[in-house]
Amino acid sequence: MGRITSFQSGCLDLSTPEILYISGKGVEPPSFARAFISDGSCPPEGAKNVIDLLPSRFFDRAPRLDTGIDPGFRGAGPAQSAYEKDFPTVFSSIDFDAVSDIVPVGDALLLSREPKRFAHFFSSLRERLGPGKLVYAPGAADPLNLALLCYFGIDLVDPYGTMVRSSLGQVIMNGRIIQSESQELERVVGIGKDPDHGAILKHNLRQLESELAIVRDAIREGTLRHLVELRARHAAWMVEALRFADLEEYRSFERWTPTFGGPFLASSKESLWRPEIRRYRERIETRYLPPSSPEVLLLLPCSARKPYSLSKTHRMFREAVRNSGIASSIQEVIVTSPLGIVPRELETVYPAQQYDIPVTGHWDEDEKNIIKHMLRWLLSRRKYSHIVAHIDDEWEFLGEMLEKAGAVHTGGESVTRKENLEKLTEMLRSFGDDIPKPGWNQRTAEEIRAMASYQFGEAYQSLLEGAEVRGGFPMVRVLKGGVQLCSLVPDKGSLSLTLDGGKALARSGKFGVEIDDFVPKTNVFSIGVTSASDEIRSGDEVYVHHGGDVRAVGTARMNGTSMVALKRGEAVHIRHHG
Repeated sequence: MGRITSFQSGCLDLSTPEILYISGKGVEPPSFARAFISDGSCPPEGAKNVIDLLPSRFFDRAPRLDTGIDPGFRGAGPAQSAYEKDFPTVFSSIDFDAVSDIVPVGDALLLSREPKRFAHFFSSLRERLGPGKLVYAPGAADPLNLALLCYFGIDLVDPYGTMVRSSLGQVIMNGRIIQSESQELERVVGIGKDPDHGAILKHNLRQLESELAIVRDAIREGTLRHLVELRARHAAWMVEALRFADLEEYRSFERWTPTFGGPFLASSKESLWRPEIRRYRERIETRYLPPSSPEVLLLLPCSARKPYSLSKTHRMFREAVRNSGIASSIQEVIVTSPLGIVPRELETVYPAQQYDIPVTGHWDEDEKNIIKHMLRWLLSRRKYSHIVAHIDDEWEFLGEMLEKAGAVHTGGESVTRKENLEKLTEMLRSFGDDIPKPGWNQRTAEEIRAMASYQFGEAYQSLLEGAEVRGGFPMVRVLKGGVQLCSLVPDKGSLSLTLDGGKALARSGKFGVEIDDFVPKTNVFSIGVTSASDEIRSGDEVYVHHGGDVRAVGTARMNGTSMVALKRGEAVHIRHHG
């Protein structure tokens, strides 16, 4: 849910996430502040982006302007009964449906003491508000938790939490808290030995500002989740909140998670359940249709290089498969954490092509259970005449299950040793007399169907009905009546639609974006969108239509909810138009 937005409303012109620095009696904001929240007593001279506090139990003076923000602190007004019932620790005076632009959550700090409620409240809040309003969490932020707050969709924070830590003599450095009496502070530039409160506050505010830059950069690079996994280690409540988000609020977070992104490191327990990884496993079980003709299942270990087929080890495996003489009868499946299994034809999809993991040969129990679960699903979905497990350490926890399924093990001390590769080839070759050998055109068509089913779900049938597949990987095209419907884009691991492909997909009623009555010659912006399919995620292939007339195809730049709710921003990056 972390995002960078451009927000204009009245005199405000903000780029979020942003820090609202406090300005009032006895509180002077730092020179680098860009946005302010003020009680009206000491407005920053010449400052823009000043939000005034409306009168409350704590701020009874009238604001300087007619507009402002109710901080929603306890006692600021009557509590909303629904929220008081669901979240006893939250006493916000805000009627969320009535707030026009900025929604403050008055007791966000108290929510952090109850991580499960924190996770549910903020995921539910974004679902209710949609993407068009900013969420402000007063009093909650410091350099340790800022990344997590932004990940939960909080757009605006203030430095109050940082100021409190400073008043307690806590010096924050690189995710650590050093007490003011520490002898090591004399090594810190700008702090020194026995620092006073002013020096500590100045240092900590710079740390907060630096963390905001790191968070914003992580959002732009698509690595916010990894940053959050690192930062969450600073406090138990943050790890708990992240785990509750993954395990109990997955549906909310998945909606805002793109279907394509850059490389990332899956290095913690929480990585097993990050939304894009859990969505991959879910799509394998609910969408993916394995190729129907292969009679031999070959299980292989993963590799550090992605996609796997470009690695040195997998080039050895593929040569062994080619030498067997039955390559077209073999389905190769890679066993790996955190994805579970990766069929060879899906090795370029996100996140199979992008993830990286530390490899030690020691498997966590959750990793073992995920792989076992995914393999059981595959074996229940497809009946193979033969199963070959060319794996090493994985056999220790998969061996019993695979032996019951009739698998033979050709791995050993090293799957790349010459004798083990020769053993693999001979084992595969021995199956040659009793299994059919489909042609490669048939195999390619089945693998494209498998990719289409993973990408579009049941809607793939509308796209591929009556179509034929031509070419070989990676230059594969899907045609119908000589007209191209889509083609494979290996870099993204997905099928790219043509305008005719969009018309074919439109028969499913899925992945459609309806616009006002115009023909998009360039990209479609959300202000022109009238409706969008709920299943659309940022990165999906979509068709653009008006009243059923398909006028363009392209790539979604936001989810379907945002396309309808927002009035600014690029909704669809157009590739072909009528």
